[in-house]
Amino acid sequence: MFWFWLFVAVGSVALIAYCIYYYLPPSGDKNKKHIFAISKLQVAMLVGTYPGVQCQLTELALNSDVESATDRAEFLQESVLIVLRSRDNWTHVCGNSQIFASREEAAQIFNQLSIQERSKLSVETLSVVNGDIRRRQSVSAGDRGPGEYIVVTFLIGTEDVRPLFGDICDVGKLKIALEKSAATPAENLLIFELIWSPQEETDSLTGDELLSSYADLIQVD
Repeated sequence: MFWFWLFVAVGSVALIAYCIYYYLPPSGDKNKKHIFAISKLQVAMLVGTYPGVQCQLTELALNSDVESATDRAEFLQESVLIVLRSRDNWTHVCGNSQIFASREEAAQIFNQLSIQERSKLSVETLSVVNGDIRRRQSVSAGDRGPGEYIVVTFLIGTEDVRPLFGDICDVGKLKIALEKSAATPAENLLIFELIWSPQEETDSLTGDELLSSYADLIQVD
C-alpha cells in the first residue's frame, strides 16, 4: 500500500515549498503489532532579525540526497537544525502527536493534516517528491509589501509505540519536541513532509495573515 498525496491550492497570500518522502518497511513478522504516530510541529518566527531561513530550507531541499531511509532521516535532522538556530526569533508554536493502530487510519490523518496546511497557500514553487525536484516561478513573490513572519511546519509519520511528544505550548517544549523529532531513527521514519510559508526569501506573512491562516498557533515569550 502506498501513501498518496492530494494537491490542494486555494486563494491565499502565501507561497509554499514542500518536501515529502516515504519509506515503507518490509513486512517482516506478520504477527508483530505495528503502532503508527502522526505528529505535527509548527513554529512561526520573525524574519527581520534572522534572515535566510527560507533560502537555507530551499538550498537544503534542492541539494539533499533522499534515496535511502538514512538520507531522509538526515534531511529531517538538517531541517530541524535550521529552525533550532532561529530559537531567539520564535514567536508562536503549535504541536501535537497521535498514535494509531492501523496504517490506513494513520495515512488518512496524515493526508488530512497535509491538505489543511497546503490549502492555506496559493502556489507551490518548489516540491521534492521521492527525489524528483520540481520548481516553478513564483507569480507573487516580491510584489507584496514587507511582512513580519514565516511559518515552518513539520508533518512526521513514524512507526513507534508512543507519540513523539505531547501538546506544545511553550518554547522549552518546542525545543525538546524538535530535538526528539530530529533523533527519530531512520527505520522508524515512515513519512515526512516539510512546509515553509512563504517559500520565497523576498516574501513574508503580516501579523494579520499569520493570525487568520494559523489560528491554532499559541504565542510564546
